[in-house]
Amino acid sequence: MYPPNTSRTVINMSGEVGALLQGALPLVGVLIGAAASIAVQRNSAREARLRSLNEARKAQRAEVKSAIASYLEVSQHLQTQLYAREHGRKDVPDISVMVEQIWLAHAQVDVLCSEGLRGPLLQHAEALNE
Repeated sequence: MYPPNTSRTVINMSGEVGALLQGALPLVGVLIGAAASIAVQRNSAREARLRSLNEARKAQRAEVKSAIASYLEVSQHLQTQLYAREHGRKDVPDISVMVEQIWLAHAQVDVLCSEGLRGPLLQHAEALNE
């Protein structure tokens, strides 16, 4: 059947394979652990970037809303004072100061707003100016 040397070779090779597996399995575990650690770090970094972008967008939106609210508040005050002045009220504060305030508020909104918001803002300012 088999020559006697062949069985020894098979036994020796299986012993070598076993030793190789014993040495390689911890390395495979280390590689899997390192890959998982890198994946977790990348996901964490990506989530942190997305969170930061969302916070920046929220802050920018809050700034725009604040500027618009300030502009509307100043323009409403000016309109009220002009209406009172037109209807004979004498104790109206200095209109030129209010006009300066409204143009400053207008400039802040103009700087912060997108193109889509600038059109209505300019129309409102022109109507107010008339």
